[in-house]
Amino acid sequence: MVNVLVRHKVSDFSHWKHVFDDHFGMRHAAGELNCRIYHNHEDASDLTLFFDWETLEMARTFFKSDGLKNGMREAGVSDTPEVIFLDEVRSLRLTAADSNSSCNELCVCACSAGPSEPPLSSGGLIL
Repeated sequence: MVNVLVRHKVSDFSHWKHVFDDHFGMRHAAGELNCRIYHNHEDASDLTLFFDWETLEMARTFFKSDGLKNGMREAGVSDTPEVIFLDEVRSLRLTAADSNSSCNELCVCACSAGPSEPPLSSGGLIL
């Protein structure tokens, strides 16, 4: 699996979201597994999308496709998108069980570590 970060501006979020939703089948068939949509706190037209994709090859093929370019045009993407392909190195999760209320120490547990890194200990604050 590969992650893809996309950032671009849209002229009308409601219209963009409608077109984006209509293209779910096309994205799914091309390898999309999951998508999260964020907007800039100070500018709701500035969107960041975070995708999980089956493979890097499938993601690169899709993000170069004419179908995507046409869909973005139809949706009202108003600038050139920034597309970044990412490999996850480490994932951290904070849970209530990780908090030690007697000392108010924040603890973080490691959900996964990179291939050459040992798992993190669950004690103490890890940044």
